[in-house]
Amino acid sequence: MAETRPVGRRGRALLGFAVLDVVWGVRLSTVDPHATAFYTWLDVSMPLWVWSLPWFAVSALCLAQVRSACDRAAYGAAIGIKVGWAALCLGAWLLGGVGDTWPQAAIWTAFAWCVWLMAGWPESFGRKGVAWTPPLP
Repeated sequence: MAETRPVGRRGRALLGFAVLDVVWGVRLSTVDPHATAFYTWLDVSMPLWVWSLPWFAVSALCLAQVRSACDRAAYGAAIGIKVGWAALCLGAWLLGGVGDTWPQAAIWTAFAWCVWLMAGWPESFGRKGVAWTPPLP
């Protein structure tokens, strides 16, 4: 069984990613497939609610590892889902002829990069020194 710890900065970041992923999953599962050209393009291969399932799964993993001392899987999944979505957006623009999805690809890629940076931050429990900051209340 994985070691648990108090919820620190890394865990709170995972909570934020879980909320974002649930919101995006709900959006995909409830939106009209004809709301945008990109949604219509996606809906041709699978219903949008199916596209929402990986977002819900990543959210559940992030929530499960909020207090875990080994949260690599959650951070990896949080990065992967965003990179995958960016790739879909880029593919829709380059290969599918769906206009205006390249900005979404850039945004999701940038956000994945931010998650990757956060994944490398050490937790500050019991640490002192140059990188130490007071723990959150």
